[in-house]
Amino acid sequence: MGRAETRVYVQTLSVLSPYRGMGVGTALLEAVVAAGVRGFGATGVYAHVWEANPEALEWYGKRGFEVGEVEGGYYRRLKPGGARVVRRGLGVREYLAVGGCCGSGGGGLGVGGREGEGLLVVDGGG
Repeated sequence: MGRAETRVYVQTLSVLSPYRGMGVGTALLEAVVAAGVRGFGATGVYAHVWEANPEALEWYGKRGFEVGEVEGGYYRRLKPGGARVVRRGLGVREYLAVGGCCGSGGGGLGVGGREGEGLLVVDGGG
C-alpha cells in the first residue's frame, strides 16, 4: 500500500499593507512549504481564498497555484460567501530547495487530516 499524500494547508496568510510588495508574503509561503517538505514530505499546498478577493487570487496564481471553482457558503460572515481553492503541487524544485525531506519534526506545526490523507495546517495570520 502506498504512502498517504501530505498536503500543506495555509489557513491564514496575511501581510500588513505597508509591507506588501516587499516579498514578505512570498517568503512566508515558501517557509511554510519548506517546513512541510522537510518535516512531512509534503507533495502539495492549498488554501481557501475569498471569491471576492481578486488580488489574493492573482497573488497565488503568480506563485504557481491553480485557482479552482467556487465553494459556496464557505464564509458565513462575508458576502458573497464562497471561496476558491488554490492548489500547487510540490516537486523537485521544492525538495532541492530544502535539501531533502521527511524529518521527524514539524516545528510546532499542526498535523492531522482524514484517514488516508496527511494534512499540515499552518495559521500564519493575526
